[in-house]
Amino acid sequence: VRKERLFAALDRYRNRRREARSALKYFSILSDGIIESILLEEVLYFEASGKNLHIHLADSRRTCRKKIADLEQALPSRFMRIHRSYIVDTGAIARVSSAPGGRYAAQIRNGAVLPVSRRVYAELRSALLA
Repeated sequence: VRKERLFAALDRYRNRRREARSALKYFSILSDGIIESILLEEVLYFEASGKNLHIHLADSRRTCRKKIADLEQALPSRFMRIHRSYIVDTGAIARVSSAPGGRYAAQIRNGAVLPVSRRVYAELRSALLA
């Protein structure tokens, strides 16, 4: 196999994955033996806590057992991992602030204040300004 053909095939594969991720509308969870579909537009943020994943919606919260790293790979690009325990819909962020000591926080539309990792702050800031 020529190098050019291999790279072209890899590019096609990445593009198809990206398109599939952006087309994702629902997120299914298994909680207490019940499978529930959640509309991604309703999700404000995901929070990892031990072995559980909490899904915060505008008016409620759901809990399931999923790894946040696996979830990160499947979500559309508007969702961003801002901390090791949080993935946020960037459209749900009301404001981002900094505090002394190199600490950053994101305030969500529902009033929740989430920590923002120092290494992610610049990327989050540019994504919100774009």
